[in-house]
Amino acid sequence: MKPEIKYDLKKLDNFVRGLSQNYYLKVGIMGSKASRRGDGTNPTIGSKHEFGSFTDRIPRRSFLRMPLFMKTEQILRDASKHSLQALAAGNFKQVFVNLGIACETVIGMAFDTRGFGTWKALSARTIELKIGKNPAPLINTSQLRRSITSKVEDGK
Repeated sequence: MKPEIKYDLKKLDNFVRGLSQNYYLKVGIMGSKASRRGDGTNPTIGSKHEFGSFTDRIPRRSFLRMPLFMKTEQILRDASKHSLQALAAGNFKQVFVNLGIACETVIGMAFDTRGFGTWKALSARTIELKIGKNPAPLINTSQLRRSITSKVEDGK
């Protein structure tokens, strides 16, 4: 009689099933974080700075795209720290959550460092108008910075 060999492929099956799920990550200004005290909305103000505004004389100060592209390796390194445990547990959504947190962290670093030193300095006139306020670009009230969030959605 031949010996019977049994395999427990449950974890492998879970892994394959998880790979077929269609999660996607959104990073930016969403939902309740869009509103702000005072004039405008965070998406409106954010887009003027992200792309620049000729009519409002605002130079491009990318706080979303530039940090995500510039720091891609760091984002992937930081997100992967706990992702192996999540993959092993079959929690594929957590991998995307980890990635979102890493993206938010890098965007916050861009605000701290004036776009890693790439943002154009404020004009003398703008600094004059900000008397008693933070003279750094995009830091007047920190509402825009606090509006950045991430969300994982199921694409099914």
